[in-house]
Amino acid sequence: MAFGGVKSFFGELRNLVKLQDKTPAITFYAEDRFSHLVLGGYLQEILRGSDCPVDYVTSETEDAPSLHSSDRLRVLSLKTLAHQYLAKSTAPVLAMTMPDLGSLHVARPAPPTRCVYIFHALVSVHRQYRADAFDHYDDLFCVGEHHVTELTRRFALLGKPCPALHRVGYHKLDRIIEAHQNYEKRCTDRPTILIAPSWHSKNLLESCGLDLVETLLHKDFQVVVRPHPAFFASIYKEGREIIARYEKKFSDHPRFCLERQMDSEESFHEADLLVTDWSGSAYEYAFGTERPVLFIDTPAKIRNEDWQKLKIEPFEVRLRPKVGQVLPPQNLDSLSQVVDEMLGSAREYRDVLIQLREKNVFEVGRSAKVGAEVLQSIYQESLK
Repeated sequence: MAFGGVKSFFGELRNLVKLQDKTPAITFYAEDRFSHLVLGGYLQEILRGSDCPVDYVTSETEDAPSLHSSDRLRVLSLKTLAHQYLAKSTAPVLAMTMPDLGSLHVARPAPPTRCVYIFHALVSVHRQYRADAFDHYDDLFCVGEHHVTELTRRFALLGKPCPALHRVGYHKLDRIIEAHQNYEKRCTDRPTILIAPSWHSKNLLESCGLDLVETLLHKDFQVVVRPHPAFFASIYKEGREIIARYEKKFSDHPRFCLERQMDSEESFHEADLLVTDWSGSAYEYAFGTERPVLFIDTPAKIRNEDWQKLKIEPFEVRLRPKVGQVLPPQNLDSLSQVVDEMLGSAREYRDVLIQLREKNVFEVGRSAKVGAEVLQSIYQESLK
């Protein structure tokens, strides 16, 4: 191990000791540098509305510097030792966005630590996640009634007590809604089409994205390709090679942009239409910007082959034709016509999307406050 690595390791070791020696705190664990986009609102609401101490444990050394805003908040980095910390944590409340805790390679801490899962997508729990992805959590922040129904059914089939299901909503969506209301569009001379797929096998970029981009550029649209972060990570080894194809073919085109900055959501606000496959970003975009989504019907993202045992149609299947249109890949010759129709119907879609949002998402505009109250309540119970 190089000197820098040794220094980093002992720095983490000191942080680990600090976490064990401090007054018990509400603790957030950020598994990557995007986690704060989901967790940050709850954290800041706690700091504003209570005197609870808060720890923010991150796997990134430079994660969300804006979180450093209170003498009751500590931001500590644990990368190499993160899994050891999670297994041995003594925090009374441990909140995170990482599924599969206690099911795969990361053990969950022993009671009395309360493990709280905060969803980072609006999609259903039983098809795009592993079957037991949430079995070892004590509390779950449900974004809509579909989560409550699916999780209740899951634990009933298992014959086990259901974790506490809190009707919290989705703070990331609230933040997108607020930002969009204050956003001033930059490209006004032509529509902007955003392509933002998932990263599963045969996703949009992998299967038919090159033809799709070429068609849209030929129609004089501004085209932004926003790959899922997994395209740049080892979790999806084909990702970088796929991205290289787009760079080789389109990087010199004046109306093409390949987005690599995943921390920014400007392309969401700029886009007049989103094109995707099975990505959960579809519903963040549709409900956040009140603009429609075109789904290219590539093979579904399925991580639980037994998902039909719940006998519940997934949220992302049920809402697909309601938030936009679905186009089979073999019908890309009609892409231009469909895009023109959807852009022309933007006002009608807006009214439908607002109604769908209110019906399918809890506590729109209030989720940070509601979630913070839940975490503070769990924390106070731990002190008794």
